[in-house]
Amino acid sequence: MLVWWYAAQNVPEERVSEWVERCECLRSKCTAPYFLLCICLYALVQSMIVTGLVGAVLTTWERRYALTSTQSGLLPSVIDFGVLMCSFFVAHFGATGHKPRILAAGLATIGVGAFVFIIPQLYGSAYSASIPPDQVLCSVGFPALKCTDTNQDAYIFLVFGAITLAVGGTPVWTLGPTYLEEIAPASQLATYLGVLFAVGAIGV
Repeated sequence: MLVWWYAAQNVPEERVSEWVERCECLRSKCTAPYFLLCICLYALVQSMIVTGLVGAVLTTWERRYALTSTQSGLLPSVIDFGVLMCSFFVAHFGATGHKPRILAAGLATIGVGAFVFIIPQLYGSAYSASIPPDQVLCSVGFPALKCTDTNQDAYIFLVFGAITLAVGGTPVWTLGPTYLEEIAPASQLATYLGVLFAVGAIGV
């Protein structure tokens, strides 16, 4: 992560921290290709979690925590709306701040969001695939049976995890291409951007 902060930076020697200055293996990686590698891994993780895995497990969450279709459908919407709201702030601070550090913080935030998503599974009871007959009838609206209440605690964690993923996933597509344009050679910029977006598509 710290190497990423210095990736592709034209930092004067006197401003580089002493431990980076003494470690040739780190200094040799402060180049545009290594930054491209880091940002591609970031894009891959973000695409796999936000676009791929979250959408794939919605039906599982709906059955596991007795969510309604509205509640489960709200989770991807929270991510999209969160990215929209965070884009303004990320673009503002990225214009004057240290872009690689913001990107590194975003990747760490995605890790936190992914961990929040698994908290309900960690503290909850073991999931059983068998469904009692009354729950089946309840799911189709049988009026004589009492439906199982939604696990609100688990749903709060899922919503908070979606918000955290939105915050962490915003910098990669807001600042990533912009920073590549600043540091990559003009003759290779199109290739760098193509690789970045291709890796993001693979994660989907």
